[in-house]
Amino acid sequence: MSDLSPFETGGELPANPVQESNLDIFKPPLAGFDWVAYEERQGRLDQVLASGSPERLATLLHELQAADPETGIKLNNIHNTVLRGEFVGFMAPLSVMSGTVVDADMPGLEFRGGVAPRASFVGKNLRGANFIDSVLPQANFREADLRGAEFSNVVLSGVDFTDAKLLGADFTGAYIVGVKGLDDPEVIQGVDLTAARTVITDEAVEGKIQHYLASHFGDAKSLETIKRKVDPVPIAIDQTIPRLQTKRILRGLVGIKLQANEVDFTSSQLIGSHFEDLSANGVIFRNAALSGSIISRAMMREADLFSAWAPGVIIEDTNLRGARLTNANLVGSILHGVDLREVIGLDAKDTNLEGMIIEDCKLPQGYGYDGFAIKPSDRILRQLES
Repeated sequence: MSDLSPFETGGELPANPVQESNLDIFKPPLAGFDWVAYEERQGRLDQVLASGSPERLATLLHELQAADPETGIKLNNIHNTVLRGEFVGFMAPLSVMSGTVVDADMPGLEFRGGVAPRASFVGKNLRGANFIDSVLPQANFREADLRGAEFSNVVLSGVDFTDAKLLGADFTGAYIVGVKGLDDPEVIQGVDLTAARTVITDEAVEGKIQHYLASHFGDAKSLETIKRKVDPVPIAIDQTIPRLQTKRILRGLVGIKLQANEVDFTSSQLIGSHFEDLSANGVIFRNAALSGSIISRAMMREADLFSAWAPGVIIEDTNLRGARLTNANLVGSILHGVDLREVIGLDAKDTNLEGMIIEDCKLPQGYGYDGFAIKPSDRILRQLES
């Protein structure tokens, strides 16, 4: 059990004295952004993505980068595909690479605020890459060269860094839960983990994250000393959650076997959370921040996600039948084995499903999925036009 006991103490969790999180993470200002140019780029990208040709995709990306070196493919989607070649100093801030296999060296990549759950960067040169404020749950960086890379405030739940080169990488304020490859004191000593958000248990046990953090923070022996330098995420296991949880700060929450039926998380901060075996029929996530959360084996019938901010979420083996997704931002999310029948709001004006990946899901009547976008039938399109 976490010492934070998030659902027993009541009230908001205390702010971490080391670093207070920027609540605008994943909501960067876009004043003056050239939306016309963005739409033109995305139209061309969609055509090439539909062709399934990595060669054509690489050619177009180089062309777009050369045409506007300062913008590149800002906000554009190159998800659920294969990216090959070499891209030095590639500009892709706020872009979506969900599920994409990046078979390309990208030293100096600019991916600030990007979304790439389950993307693969295995063995690639990403020296000096900027992933600040990005959403990368379950991404694969095995054997990648990440020396000097920036991962500040990044959601890294379930990420694999096995045998990656990490000297000089900055993980300040990053969400580090279930991460592989950060279990070697020599690796830990070569990176910055100040205010990292991770799981800290009460016992300093060999093999636990605090054992390695101790070497990072000058061989600190005191658990309290380590806690002052990192941000322990709240943990809740096998609990029934009181119904009123609005405006709570629960960033990085790890919840296992929770009963959360009809619990109200309106406007709460749940960035980078991880839920397993969740019973949450009628749960309310209105205006909640869920970026990069992982939800697996959950019952969430008639859940209310109105205006939820949830880029890059991974939802697996979950019943969302009858849920309300109106105006939700699900950019770059990955849904596998999810029951979406009778879901409300997929066709709402401000519902954002760009870059979503759907695998083995049950879709609402009248909708289909072509591997790159969820699309209503001709009948629904006619209703929308009228």
